[in-house]
Amino acid sequence: MFKKKVPIYEQIKSIIIDNILSGVWKEGDKIPSIRNFALEFGVNPNTIMNALKDLQQKKILENKRGIGNIVCDGVVEKILRDKKEKFCNEKLNEVIKEAKILKINLNELKDEIESKW
Repeated sequence: MFKKKVPIYEQIKSIIIDNILSGVWKEGDKIPSIRNFALEFGVNPNTIMNALKDLQQKKILENKRGIGNIVCDGVVEKILRDKKEKFCNEKLNEVIKEAKILKINLNELKDEIESKW
């Protein structure tokens, strides 16, 4: 299930974020407990705790004492903004660099993108 080249806690963070973006968990919803995640993914609870702590630091989740981890309000917009920025700064730059090497002009690249859209 997990990729070997990416730390498991990073992959778990991505799964949680994808679940938030896809609407599995909405803003204000409680997500599963550390124990439930550990059982579901077959990993050490400390791995889950590391992923959740990072998401708490990024203000994606809030740990409410006695309740558990809750999806923060306004987080979907924040996640989308961050993911778009990362896409444009990393993947899109990589595509543009490769297109230039292959001598694909902007119009050709645009046509290819539109045909696959």
